[in-house]
Amino acid sequence: MSFLARTRSGFTLIEVALVLALMGIFYAMALPRINGNILVQKRAEISSKQIASSLKLARSMAIANQVPHVFYLNTGTGQFGIYAGSIAPENLVENQYTLDTGVSCSGQTTFTFSVSGAATTSGGSSLICSAGSASWTVDVLLATGLVIHQKDG
Repeated sequence: MSFLARTRSGFTLIEVALVLALMGIFYAMALPRINGNILVQKRAEISSKQIASSLKLARSMAIANQVPHVFYLNTGTGQFGIYAGSIAPENLVENQYTLDTGVSCSGQTTFTFSVSGAATTSGGSSLICSAGSASWTVDVLLATGLVIHQKDG
């Protein structure tokens, strides 16, 4: 069998290196878009988790202290906090928190927890946080005050 009659199979080292280099360039171009979108979506998740935790804390404090506690989110400033009795600066019992940049919330923004843990509102029982294409819902079961945190879609 002669040298010329052999068939070539496989790839040369140069061909493999060239393909890897091109894949690296495409990945480097796509990475900022992928990471940017993930960061925006994580902001909505983190903010909604902070709100859910604050709602749970307000319920616990109402039961433990035998004083109604109010969770209030100001959608204009993005600040939220827990108040003993009524919404007034002197009744703030926890530090006020601010929503992450780019996160907006809609729905029910005020929840009052009674000494039994039940919640009352002036309207619905859901609060929706969104950023980019991500949306998270925080539901409060009014009869029990149970807080449910879930991703939409």
